[in-house]
Amino acid sequence: PRRTQPEPYTADEIRSLLDAAEYSAPWIGRYQGARSRRATALRDRAIMLLLLDSGLRASEICALRLEDYDRRTGRALVRHGKGDKERVVFAGHATRQAIWRYLQDRMRRSQVSQLHRSKPLFCTSTGQHLDRSQLLHMIRNCAQRAGVAGANVHRFRHTFAVTMLRNGASAFVVQQLLGHEDMATVRVYIKLAEIDLEQAMRAASPADAWRL
Repeated sequence: PRRTQPEPYTADEIRSLLDAAEYSAPWIGRYQGARSRRATALRDRAIMLLLLDSGLRASEICALRLEDYDRRTGRALVRHGKGDKERVVFAGHATRQAIWRYLQDRMRRSQVSQLHRSKPLFCTSTGQHLDRSQLLHMIRNCAQRAGVAGANVHRFRHTFAVTMLRNGASAFVVQQLLGHEDMATVRVYIKLAEIDLEQAMRAASPADAWRL
C-alpha cells in the first residue's frame, strides 16, 4: 500500500492553534469581537507545546503522570509506547515554562502546595487522565476557532519530525524520539524535509535575489 504523505502544521497554524487554546471565539452581540480567557487555557497550551516538542502519540501524552516528567530538564518518560516499549522524550524551554505555569495554576485551584507524583500530568476538571477522544475534541475545537483545516493530534507528530530534521537533527535521533523500530517512516519525513528545503532555496536564493 502507498504511504500517505504526512502534512505538518505551518508555524502560523501552530500560532493560531495556541491563540485559540487561550481564548474563546469572539462574542456576537453587544460586545461583538470581545474574547474571554478559557478555563483550560494553560493546560491546553502546555499540551500542544509538548506534542510539538516531543512527537508523542495521543495515548502517550494522555498516560503521562507527574512522576514521569522532570520539571527541571523537561525529560518525560513514556512507559508504554507502541509495542509496549519505554522511551524518553524532552521538552524545550518554552514548553517547560508552559507546563510549569499550568501546574502552578492547578495547585492554586486545588489549594495544595504539592501535587502527588502519581497524579496525571494533564488532567480533566475531575482530576482524571485525559483520554484520546477528549484530547482530539480539544484540538479540533481549537482548530475550528483558529480556522486550521484537517487538525488532529498526529499532525503534531509529523510537524515535530519534519522540523527536527529541517533544523539539523539526525535521522537516528528522530527515529529514537518517535519510537520507531525501523527507518521506513523517518525516510518519509526526510524526503518531505528535503522538499521543503529545496522550495525555500528556490524562493530565497541569495544569488538569484541579488541577480548575480
